[in-house]
Amino acid sequence: MCGVLSLYRFSVRRVSSRIRTGNLVEYAGSPWRVLRVLGVEAVLLRSDTGAEVSVDPLAIRFPEACPALPSLLVTDELAYSEDNWAEATRRHDLVTALAGKASRTTADVATAAMSLGVTPRHVWGLLRRSRANGLEIAGFLPSRRRPRAMRLGSGTEAIIQQAIDRHYAKLSRPGLQSLVREVAGRCKAADLPSPSAKAVKARVRARDQVWLARRREGPGKARSLALLTGAHPGAAAPWERVQIDSTPCDIRLVAETERTVIGRPTITFAIDIYSRTILGFSVSLQSASTITVATCLAHACLPKRDWLAQRDLANVHWPVWGKPLVLEYDQGPENEAKGIQRGLRLHGIRSKVRQKGHPEHHGTIERLIGTMMRRIHERRGTTFGSINERGDAEPDRLACLSLPELEQVVVLEIDHYNHSAHAGISDRPLDRYLAWYQQPNLPDDQRIPPLLPAGRFLLDFLPYERRRLVRTGFRLFRVDYSARDLLGMWKRQTRRRLSASWSTTRAAWQRYGSSTTRMASTFRCLTVYRAPT
Repeated sequence: MCGVLSLYRFSVRRVSSRIRTGNLVEYAGSPWRVLRVLGVEAVLLRSDTGAEVSVDPLAIRFPEACPALPSLLVTDELAYSEDNWAEATRRHDLVTALAGKASRTTADVATAAMSLGVTPRHVWGLLRRSRANGLEIAGFLPSRRRPRAMRLGSGTEAIIQQAIDRHYAKLSRPGLQSLVREVAGRCKAADLPSPSAKAVKARVRARDQVWLARRREGPGKARSLALLTGAHPGAAAPWERVQIDSTPCDIRLVAETERTVIGRPTITFAIDIYSRTILGFSVSLQSASTITVATCLAHACLPKRDWLAQRDLANVHWPVWGKPLVLEYDQGPENEAKGIQRGLRLHGIRSKVRQKGHPEHHGTIERLIGTMMRRIHERRGTTFGSINERGDAEPDRLACLSLPELEQVVVLEIDHYNHSAHAGISDRPLDRYLAWYQQPNLPDDQRIPPLLPAGRFLLDFLPYERRRLVRTGFRLFRVDYSARDLLGMWKRQTRRRLSASWSTTRAAWQRYGSSTTRMASTFRCLTVYRAPT
């Protein structure tokens, strides 16, 4: 934006430099002479007939006889340092002051030339330009040489490009010297002069670096070089879109009683896209699994008052519960497990799976995890984000938090997060969340999120296995289970099978005829499923 504003300022100054007293201009298709410049909004013009008119300077045109203005140069501001701009400003001010000096002498011009490091003749040229069109600060910046034109023959150029495509752009990642030798061999075979290593390197730099990275190092490296475009669709209400993700927590935990190091936990977060409110979390000593995701969903969707009271955190204000309309997660096996998918189907929650290798698609939850890990790094026993960041710290020696204590720490950090201003929404997440339910035009049935059955919700998302119930019970994990309570379930299952078998038998009888032999054999088979009396 700064570059656009500066270009506009320069162009106005160039136009205004031609609107001077006595200059010939064109207005409404007729020639006029500038009589007086009244200001920014008005210029007094006089025609050959003696008529005078006050017009807007922007409505004035210049006749073809006037010398053409030099083209407006577009300056790349990032190509110059602050020192370059400061020196250009000093030179511009010096020439401008000299041009505005009424009693200018040759000695003044010589002094200015010495200060600028140029000849007096160059200074006289700058003064003439200043009187004609004005001077820009960008005109005093150091000149940048244009890159040299490619001087190799078309045959050699084609050989270099072909060698880059077929030899250099491979996952084996050949070096530049290998490419130079390949090009030299191809040129020798074609009876062409071999280019220098510098020329081959210049052609490699001129190629699309994102394409080269994809061919040599894979799509992951190419994505890190490419410009990210697009945006998340967002949400118009709380619980419309919820993102969930798991990550190893950067801290070592100790046992509650022995206070010995027991490992590094896994933490799972769920965040609301509309309000950026952290809906819930779970901490577990096992790696990311169906259980960690299920417990996080249950913690996010159910009221938390009793849960906080059990952990001596009753003063934490976290009135968040409900059911997501769309749950967004990655392609991890813990999210695609049968238990999670079964729970989503039972509760009518739609899923949106992030493409593999595109963490930017779920930037909200990724930034949340980064924020929480930075706060965890302030605790004793942290492993930090990498070995280089850890330095000489000894997490196993400094570890002091148990699993319940880490839960308390995470709750306090979440409470601080929910009640602090969020840069993405310019509001506090929890205030934005509650404000949506306090809208005056909102129907009464939408002012309170739905309350889900606490005893059943978690079970719907836990891992499960299907087993067939027989007269002796069922077998699971190489263990046989049988109980009198299963008898009623087995009877209902047997009656359903009998009913289905009878329907099949009746359809077959209608199709093949009423043979008593077939019917007798069919009933003998069905007696196997008869329930005991």
